[in-house]
Amino acid sequence: MTTAKNFPSDYPSHIPPKEAIELNIELFRLVSKIPPDANDFIATYRLPSAKNRRARLAHKPGFYGVSFFSTYDAILRKQKEIPAFKDQIIAYGHIGPEHGKGIIGNNQHVDMWLYEGVYPTRFMK
Repeated sequence: MTTAKNFPSDYPSHIPPKEAIELNIELFRLVSKIPPDANDFIATYRLPSAKNRRARLAHKPGFYGVSFFSTYDAILRKQKEIPAFKDQIIAYGHIGPEHGKGIIGNNQHVDMWLYEGVYPTRFMK
């Protein structure tokens, strides 16, 4: 993991938003395997499936983030709501200032903008 705190060079100037802060918190994420690797923490805008949504969502900060949840119940609800998530694994782990900046929303959803080359390495089931 790199120690530089640089965001990806292809982020637009409004990313991360000014209100984003460094967090020090346990969070939950849907992943494809345990232990998760860098491919489990790819920002939405870099996913092949996002290509068709780019024009519609490029102005939204969350499009450039990685989604987490602050509670198990919130991520379980999201997994049940979206059929594409049914085979994903709920993992949890620590997000610290070394990972990037984030915003915790009212619905326990957390948008994280990870520093370039950085992803959480200790998430578990």
